[in-house]
Amino acid sequence: MNKSLIVIILSLGLLSGSLCQGNIFTDNGNDHLWRTSFNWDPGLPGANADADMSVEGTICEVNSAYDITCRGVYVGAYGATNEMFISGGNHNFTWLNVGRGNIANSNGTFTMTGGTIETGDFIVPRQFDSGGEYMVVGKALLHGGTITVLQNFGVEDRIHGKDGGGNGTIEMKPGAKIRVADTVPAGAEYGNAHLAIVEDLLAGYIVSTDPNEGETFSNMIALSTETVDEQDYTVIQAVGTTSKQAYNPGPGSWAIEGYTLSSQTTEIKWDSVSNPYKEYLYFSEDRSKVANKDISVRTDVTRAVKPYSMGTLESGKTYYWQVQSQIMLTKHDGQIWCLRIPEAVKVDDFDTYTGSWNAEGSAASAIEDNAGLKFSPYGKNLKVTVGPGQTGAVSSVPLGADWTVLDSMGLYVDVYGNELNDASATLTVTLNDTASVTYAGSLQDVHTEANEVAVWKIPVEDFGISMDNITKIAFSVDNAAGAGDAVVHVDNIRLVAKECVERPEADVSGDCIVDLTDLEMIAQGWLTDGLGVLE
Repeated sequence: MNKSLIVIILSLGLLSGSLCQGNIFTDNGNDHLWRTSFNWDPGLPGANADADMSVEGTICEVNSAYDITCRGVYVGAYGATNEMFISGGNHNFTWLNVGRGNIANSNGTFTMTGGTIETGDFIVPRQFDSGGEYMVVGKALLHGGTITVLQNFGVEDRIHGKDGGGNGTIEMKPGAKIRVADTVPAGAEYGNAHLAIVEDLLAGYIVSTDPNEGETFSNMIALSTETVDEQDYTVIQAVGTTSKQAYNPGPGSWAIEGYTLSSQTTEIKWDSVSNPYKEYLYFSEDRSKVANKDISVRTDVTRAVKPYSMGTLESGKTYYWQVQSQIMLTKHDGQIWCLRIPEAVKVDDFDTYTGSWNAEGSAASAIEDNAGLKFSPYGKNLKVTVGPGQTGAVSSVPLGADWTVLDSMGLYVDVYGNELNDASATLTVTLNDTASVTYAGSLQDVHTEANEVAVWKIPVEDFGISMDNITKIAFSVDNAAGAGDAVVHVDNIRLVAKECVERPEADVSGDCIVDLTDLEMIAQGWLTDGLGVLE
């Protein structure tokens, strides 16, 4: 053999050895146990190796008889569906991924019932950049034990900005805890990790499950903070209700309740304890006022009056609420629940609020799952297809005709094209068969780099008609010059009120308006300074 070829082969062997540090769990020992060396190829992973679970159908079990220290742990990796169970022990990882890679059918399930884990990263799942074509699925079932995350925590892999492929959930029962290292800025109540976790909760990525089948009361996810060795943590726990606490909140303990064309009011409800003397509702966008039972946000409610109307709440705000139950002379605090009001009124989102859409001309339409597109992997969108050399439309009667609700000033539509569309193809939205606006963007643009849909923002004044009686909305595609099908996806059609287009320099409060609030903040800080000498 040529000496230079031998050198190349040896070099490649050394290189591959340095990159492939993973020990593969094969389950060939037939007992499913991590500590059985026959279950691993080439052997048990050491402190600097990765535990790679990329073999289909394996089950890996860890009990309290031993502790694990290794680099990365990958469950459901690189095209395999498998499981891992931890029931005890104290373990230390650099990262823990439940679902990993960019190959279809990467499906990991991680169950923990006891023990502790300290890890740099905890990602469910770790979806590599694949253009959103694959679905890597991760599910963590946390029924006990504690996971401490020192660096990155994320569900749906949003921490890496790749919503298009990964699909992750964490289900928790009372007794399980996740502690995420956080940094709380000076003057702030919560850190960035806490705020990101709130978004995961509102999106439904982190949920609670009943502690035991047949239990009367549901449990909920609660957030708290703690400090250990001068490190701040945001703590996620499932908490069960007691027989003396209100329970089963509606619309949910962590919920997003959007306004629609047919309803712009918010109703909340809950199940009361047995025969309370009184109930007190605390409701505010200021969580501390609810937690501290500020009488200014309290309402005395009657058990029989439910659901309880909160009227029209401000769009774009997050509200907190709690029900306090008085039994005899003692008041029992319920859990604090959270409600988000989006900054829009739904016209059609093709999910929970869907109208009836009819094809016109040569158009074909279908409501399809968003998976694989740059839309959120959850939910559906409206797909419109028009054949070569044709024009066509889809239309619907809105579920509400008055489009002036909440002083809406813009019609927003999420648009996703197809790179095979003809460059001349156009998309037009028409109201009441008379008022039309044509999309200025390219229908070939699929926003691969941005990993997001295009948001088509239309000022309602561009339609040139009164918006108080809209009886028809239509989307038409002109593909007259196309040699192949034109395919367009639309989603999340909504009416939006004013938004901050250009923030005034004197806007201290950040509400895009210079008013008395800004003057008050300036007055409070008058003549204060941050001058000093750097240490």
